[in-house]
Amino acid sequence: MKTNKTLSIELYLCLFIFSGLALSFAGHGTFVDENLIIQTVESLVEHGELTVTKMFQALEGPDGKYYSRYGIAFPLVLSPFYLIGELLDWMFPDTKAFFGNANFFMMLWGNLLFTVLTGWLFYRLCRLLDAGARLSAGLAIALIFATPYWPYSQTLYRLTASSALLLGVLYLIISYLQSPKQNLLIAIALLTAVGLNLREDLVLALMAMGVYVLFYGKSSSRWWCAASLIIGAILGCLIWAGHNWIRFGAFFVENYSDLSFNSSLIITVPELLFGLRRGLIVYAPLSLVLIISFPAARKCGRLGIWMLCCFIILVYLLLYSKSSMWHGGLCWGPRHMYFLLPFCLLPGIWLWKYGFSNISKIFLFMAIGIGMMVNWPGVYAHQGRYQDFFSSPSIFSLLIKPVVHPDYITFEELDLWWIRMIKMNPLSLWPIVFMVLIALLIWSGMKLWKSLAADDNRIERFSK
Repeated sequence: MKTNKTLSIELYLCLFIFSGLALSFAGHGTFVDENLIIQTVESLVEHGELTVTKMFQALEGPDGKYYSRYGIAFPLVLSPFYLIGELLDWMFPDTKAFFGNANFFMMLWGNLLFTVLTGWLFYRLCRLLDAGARLSAGLAIALIFATPYWPYSQTLYRLTASSALLLGVLYLIISYLQSPKQNLLIAIALLTAVGLNLREDLVLALMAMGVYVLFYGKSSSRWWCAASLIIGAILGCLIWAGHNWIRFGAFFVENYSDLSFNSSLIITVPELLFGLRRGLIVYAPLSLVLIISFPAARKCGRLGIWMLCCFIILVYLLLYSKSSMWHGGLCWGPRHMYFLLPFCLLPGIWLWKYGFSNISKIFLFMAIGIGMMVNWPGVYAHQGRYQDFFSSPSIFSLLIKPVVHPDYITFEELDLWWIRMIKMNPLSLWPIVFMVLIALLIWSGMKLWKSLAADDNRIERFSK
């Protein structure tokens, strides 16, 4: 049972992550792929249909209309944010704050909240694996602000939501294996079904979790947990098949038949790991935690979780490396790999306690600092043009430029929504709201620090 102290820590952590992401919000889309999500949500909410215009990544159905190739889960989840955008459009019909599309603007806020959710779930998972509150909160904040999660919080890809879903499933699985409860089995099945209709390739991670359950679960509970995953997978496949039937008139459709899997691993694997544009280790040095934490994981008896994390990273690395779209197209850094970073960073909870003493801690702090520095340009510079740290301009060069096109962001302008609004109208309410957000960031950070210190002191007194 969670105490009030635990709840306050989680609340302050979420407020801190939210205010930090909100202060660096861009307020507009960046990539062509996002248009498919927008149009599907609009069609679903406005007309009760799934049709989109003939556009990039759209597939033609037997009725001659075009449909998204993506699953139904993400558009359904974003639909309430679309409706909030309708309300904003009605309340402020002539404002330039939403760049002419309040619906899309609010859907982007929805993805920002998914990023907060990812950080919170990662914190909960660390705590479940016996990490201290201060370490868990620190790793959660590092996950969001020292990796590509930060720049990708401003986009409308399904990847961050996929992170949240996988973390949620793993949290429920470990919770059930530690303390079996029937409601956890229901939640596991439902989340598994949603996951298969969020991104089809999540089946690989879910299967890996199923194998972990069979090998490391207790005999009295592992079969029920595995059955829950299987039932969820069957339900998810039925929803997926029904969605295909509505769009394309067939239960099974090769939605990604235009992709080939003949890329050379000798070229693509080094690029996805060490490349200056797409290297996971370059844009998230914290990913090295997975490799160096093996001795610590073995020492504390958590080798099963470590092996699960390794398998998930390896199988997706090989999958995306073979794909003809291994690079992710127009994107910031390692688009296809960043959503798996929680599995790289999770063993950090054992590295901190059982690792090589001060050397491990120095490495973690250095990795966090480098990660923040490398990903910060992905926040303030337009990702459509500046797709990596090494080509991004200085923030100071963008700050001094005036707002030339109020209705939309150009490639050469500062990509920070609040600063843009203030530069357009410095005598408006925007500076006040901006200061309120800064105050929220400082206040929540101070409250979080005090709550974590109080929690550590309470545990220390209890241990004595």
